[in-house]
Amino acid sequence: MAKVNVNSATRDDLVNAAGLRPDVADAVLGFRHRHGRISDVQALEELPGIGPATIDQLRKALDVGGNGGDQARAGERAAATGVRVASTTAREGTEIVRKVFGAAAETEREVAGRSAEGVAELGRLWVDLLGEQTRHNLEVATALGRAVRWDEVVQAQGEFVRVSLERLHELNRRYLEIVQDMMEATPAAVERARKAG
Repeated sequence: MAKVNVNSATRDDLVNAAGLRPDVADAVLGFRHRHGRISDVQALEELPGIGPATIDQLRKALDVGGNGGDQARAGERAAATGVRVASTTAREGTEIVRKVFGAAAETEREVAGRSAEGVAELGRLWVDLLGEQTRHNLEVATALGRAVRWDEVVQAQGEFVRVSLERLHELNRRYLEIVQDMMEATPAAVERARKAG
């Protein structure tokens, strides 16, 4: 039988899933309400009518949950992997652009250089966005791990959405600038090549 997380359980969870008597479930919920997060089942021993036998039952039926550290470490590993993938993709994109245009005339190399710079800049922007989102996700995971104040969770998630939308707007703005620069440079480069030929 799976243990019930005492820090997020409802009365029904404590009675039906964990098998506690209704009066014990009420006492546990009252304790959690007064003291906040329960970090050790042994702390419930101070409740009236809770003796060693009941504590043993509680240990078998209840789990206090993690403190968010595992979630944070998993988030950090995911962020590091994401940064590596984004950096590698940007680097490979730059190499592909350079190889494709490597044998081109000087005017084409100028366009390729701008394209490579644009790809590299977009890669950096994506890495920054990924890092920012990961930091906000860690804040949300930490707030959820505490499961004490939902207003903190809502505030952290709202901030995450706001910052993500701002970063995405900046990324799209920069992308449009890069495309516009390339479009403006291409006719001039073709004209110079035509005149030189």
